[in-house]
Amino acid sequence: MGTAPRPTACCYPKMPNNTMNKITILFILCGLLAFSPIAAQQKYGRENRPKNPPPQVVDQKEIRTTALYIEATSAFITENYKKAEKLYVKVLEQNPHDHAAMYQLARIYLYQEQDTQALNYALKAHKEEKKNPWYLQLLSEIYQKERNYDEAAKTVEKLVKTAPKDPDYRWQLANLYLFAERYHKALKEFHKMEEILGVNEEISTRKIKIYEHLHKKEKVLNELKKLASAHPQEVRYLAMLAEKLMHYEREEEAFVYYQKIAQLNPSDPYIHITLAEYYRKTGHQEKAFQELKEGFTNNHLDIDTKIQILMAYYSVSEIYENLNPQAYQLLQILTEQHPESPKTWSMYGDFLYRDQRYQEAAQAYQKVLVFDKSKYLVWESLMHALLAINDYQQLLNTTNEAIELFPYQPLPLLFAGFSHIHQKSYDKAIAVLESGLKLVIDNPSLKSHFYSSLGDAYHAIKETDKAFQAYDKSLLLDPENSYVLNNYSYYLSLEKRELEKAEIMAQKAVEIDPENPSNLDTYGWVLFQQEKYEEAQKYIFQALKKSTTPDPDVLEHYGDVMDRLGEKSSAKMYWQKAIDAGNDKEELMHKLKSHE
Repeated sequence: MGTAPRPTACCYPKMPNNTMNKITILFILCGLLAFSPIAAQQKYGRENRPKNPPPQVVDQKEIRTTALYIEATSAFITENYKKAEKLYVKVLEQNPHDHAAMYQLARIYLYQEQDTQALNYALKAHKEEKKNPWYLQLLSEIYQKERNYDEAAKTVEKLVKTAPKDPDYRWQLANLYLFAERYHKALKEFHKMEEILGVNEEISTRKIKIYEHLHKKEKVLNELKKLASAHPQEVRYLAMLAEKLMHYEREEEAFVYYQKIAQLNPSDPYIHITLAEYYRKTGHQEKAFQELKEGFTNNHLDIDTKIQILMAYYSVSEIYENLNPQAYQLLQILTEQHPESPKTWSMYGDFLYRDQRYQEAAQAYQKVLVFDKSKYLVWESLMHALLAINDYQQLLNTTNEAIELFPYQPLPLLFAGFSHIHQKSYDKAIAVLESGLKLVIDNPSLKSHFYSSLGDAYHAIKETDKAFQAYDKSLLLDPENSYVLNNYSYYLSLEKRELEKAEIMAQKAVEIDPENPSNLDTYGWVLFQQEKYEEAQKYIFQALKKSTTPDPDVLEHYGDVMDRLGEKSSAKMYWQKAIDAGNDKEELMHKLKSHE
């Protein structure tokens, strides 16, 4: 069986403490006045007074008890519970049957988490005055606190008897039956409440949850039908019924109600979304998509619903490629219906970026910023797109604006560093990267990227030691960064420094990303510098094979390896290929001429 529906504990309204006590005091004072000589005079009037009135007999003990009660209640109101407790106890010493004092003591003990004493005094108060609803309410509250739902229900049953047509009492009782898992009794109470209040959503919802828990599908459907019938103009109830029928795989019956909804409210855009789901579940994919398009072209369908639908497409269209054209059709409609909404272009940009259409994605994100510059994540997405298309000038412009708007975000400074490095403004790159580092908190991966870029910038200005220190810090934070492993090992090999360390790093880079030709070439070149020519030839040849376009450096390296292996003609051929691919270094020209 499923999890039982959980009712709200203590649903009945509680009178605020101060209000209740003030009322209590008011009744006491009124009671005193009612028995006072002044009250008697007012009751009879001067003209009706007996000529020889009998002497007034005043019960001094009762006066003292009443005064104690008033003082105790005053202490209770001011939340001086210790004083109030002592005074109420004195009241009971004066009058052991004072149920009001018992009730107040029960409340004090309940507030102080002394549940046993609270229950003891609540029972005593109830014994003295069995039909008092306040005493019954308090008893029920204590039982519920102790999770004694059976006794709490018995107590509220007595309350119901005092006012059989009070729906609040019956609501309490039904909820307690639910807590006690007495579902049929709970249903009985909800039925009686319907007799008093009529069919309404709150009661029907509770009954439906019980029927679902009991696996009574027909009862669930009947309850929904009754609710829809009682409120024929409330389309939402018909939709709830249709949805439940769909859930029970009774699609044909559900479709009847969907048609009713469309007849009752033909302009409702949401019916198209609902019908789209119906057609999707019944295998009519074309009809489902047509309904979605109908919904999307409706101006009354809110943009957030459209975005939710597109998010679903975003999740599945990458797996099911046939859905991607549909997604772009819906996106096109979205741009036509909501051309000035930043949500439109943000969603469009996300699809384009995912599909590696980076130029178009950048344009979409730029449109978002026309309407709303406040969302940092959009700036981040735009920077990623611009980096992907190597538009470093536009990336630099974007980072400068983002840095002004979000001065405590480190990533724009990292992108600015990239841009300066590619524009060979190395000093500027170092300055922004050092500034960005100070902003990185609890993000080792991001900090590693900053150190990596600092290493590149320092190496470009031939500050080799600073570059290598930066690379070491980067790898300490992220030992699996294949980009740093590759660059660091390659630069060490060029310097012929720490070649064993370079070999370990280059090998690790290949293990992490074995399809990357740059990693393969670097590993081969480190081996070459260690005079391991046969191994070097193997990896540099793989780098050549995996390169999508001829890389002049890799071609030169392969020529060098072949030369050391004694393959002079092959070496000359690859050096010439390197020159043809754009390698015009004097050293290469000299090598080629020396072998003629």
